[in-house]
Amino acid sequence: MKGIHSLRFLRNPACRVIVISRIPLLCEGLRVMISQESADASLMSLSSLLDLRKSQLAGINVVVADLSESTSNIHELLNTITELQHHSRHLYWIFLLPPSLIDIAVERMFTLRTSLMSICEPVENLVEQIFNCEERYSYISPALLQEKSLFQPSGNETCETHLTFSERSVLRLLGKGWRINQIATLLKKSNKTISAQKKSAMRRLAVDNDVALFAWIVSDRGMRELNLLSLRSELEKPGANVQVTDLHDYH
Repeated sequence: MKGIHSLRFLRNPACRVIVISRIPLLCEGLRVMISQESADASLMSLSSLLDLRKSQLAGINVVVADLSESTSNIHELLNTITELQHHSRHLYWIFLLPPSLIDIAVERMFTLRTSLMSICEPVENLVEQIFNCEERYSYISPALLQEKSLFQPSGNETCETHLTFSERSVLRLLGKGWRINQIATLLKKSNKTISAQKKSAMRRLAVDNDVALFAWIVSDRGMRELNLLSLRSELEKPGANVQVTDLHDYH
């Protein structure tokens, strides 16, 4: 595991972290890296979310939960997570997810104090998020959004999507972080019209939720068809991130 350069700014250098994972290397690696970044930070580890007790959350700032092996019992874990999030609203949650769980994570776990990150996330990104998550609120990492399996296009991958000019304009602006009301103002159309064009584009792309739509937008094909290659170069810069304050703002 490669080390990381010292962070220029630690928003919470004294953060107290709980890491939940069945992978000892992840827990120990984070412990070492966090201690290297700040002597004031502390970390404790558990092997399962079901072992986490409310009494352990007193004074804790961040919970990192690895859900890579939780597909089989995800519904049981969801009830536990919902209860803990409701009980300890001060906590910031970072969930490490396989692509198969992203939709249910957005639906059931994604709050204003939540990060969704890939199980293949570079560890330096995770450490940086632990220390600086308070300034980002809700966050979905580019690595997770770009998982190929999140988008399952129908037909030949090389075929044209046949998006209309208006649909492409809306998706291009969504890809740049614009919201429906902002796009409506810019294009001098109603929010209802912009939402309808977005939904029409989703039908053509055979995607049925916002996460899958955004995954297509930032895919190689989406970037090419929407002429967003400059955005891809920005996403790939060190420290780049995609922030989503509220997915419902994109409806």
